[in-house]
Amino acid sequence: MYLGYMYTNGDAHGLSTSSLIKQTNDSFYSGNLSNYASIIDANSGFCGDRSTLNTQSGVGTGTVTTYNKGYLRVATNSPSLICENSSDYYSPASSNKGNKALTYPIGLITVDEVMLSGSSGGIFNGGDNYTKSSSNSYLVTGYSFWTMTPAGGYNFFGAEYWNAMLFNIGNLGIIDDDYPGYNSYGLRPVINIRGDVTVSGDGTMENPYTFSL
Repeated sequence: MYLGYMYTNGDAHGLSTSSLIKQTNDSFYSGNLSNYASIIDANSGFCGDRSTLNTQSGVGTGTVTTYNKGYLRVATNSPSLICENSSDYYSPASSNKGNKALTYPIGLITVDEVMLSGSSGGIFNGGDNYTKSSSNSYLVTGYSFWTMTPAGGYNFFGAEYWNAMLFNIGNLGIIDDDYPGYNSYGLRPVINIRGDVTVSGDGTMENPYTFSL
């Protein structure tokens, strides 16, 4: 439950408290992107899929072993852009879809989007990681970062203790699971650009993308 972009104690799909990552994103948006609100799509959202593979009592809360459906999608290299639960589709209050819980229209990249960008899924069991990266992916920058997709709550790779696990992307673009309470990685904030804007530039440092209505 604490792996949600927002969370509630005792509720696997709760929305009462903003995570530290969300607070950081909100601060970044307020300080850097609020002047560009006219070109940002405030109707679209971001999927932090907390749906689970197992369904016994207490799953997704406490220390009950939990595997989120993102775990299976990574293990089988089967990315999906469908958000199963509307409570996990984080959208602004002005949106006509999702949970309408966001203060600002900003989220994080999902592990599914990472797979679609070129990094592949597969077995991701601690140090024995067989997922693959693509050196051509724009996500490979030499820095590790968290995604928005929970993996579950379990004892990973023979660990003695149960941990809440979130997907992260390593500095070579490899997908892995880790627990935020132990490791610090970067963030990759995501916004959605309106479909009716005009785009110019080629995305390079010398000629960055610019948008206009």
